[in-house]
Amino acid sequence: MNQKRLPHQPSQPVQVQTYALLRVLLLATLLIAIALFAARLPRPVQAQDISPFPAWSSAENDSTTSVAWGDVDSDGDLDLAVGNRLGSTRLYLSEQGTLFSSPAWNSYIEYRSDVSTSSVAWGDVDSDGDLDLAVGDDGDTNRLYRNDQGTLTTEAVW
Repeated sequence: MNQKRLPHQPSQPVQVQTYALLRVLLLATLLIAIALFAARLPRPVQAQDISPFPAWSSAENDSTTSVAWGDVDSDGDLDLAVGNRLGSTRLYLSEQGTLFSSPAWNSYIEYRSDVSTSSVAWGDVDSDGDLDLAVGDDGDTNRLYRNDQGTLTTEAVW
């Protein structure tokens, strides 16, 4: 049986046309989403973005071997603990995102040419809610400085 199509009948069923339209809309949405995502990606670093000057530097000229960020005074800003070769471990406080160049605390260890701090790390050792400072030394005992309400002890507690 040969059926003749009337001129007003679509050449394809309505379902196929709807499916094709949905595919086009989905593809367009996907392309828009990709374009929006690509616009939010950071641009590559350019030579003019790199400053020859550091954003921060300490007042001391130390031979630093280790650093660790932690909020020692619970003010919401990350403070910086710095372990040094042949010198004191130092703590630099940050206030409202600005790191001070002079240390707020020093470990005051006796200078010895055979002792170097090789690592520093923050952790709440005594479970009181503030960060205590562990110092790993090469050539001497490891040390722990307890944080008492935002201030590190001057003497190692372990």
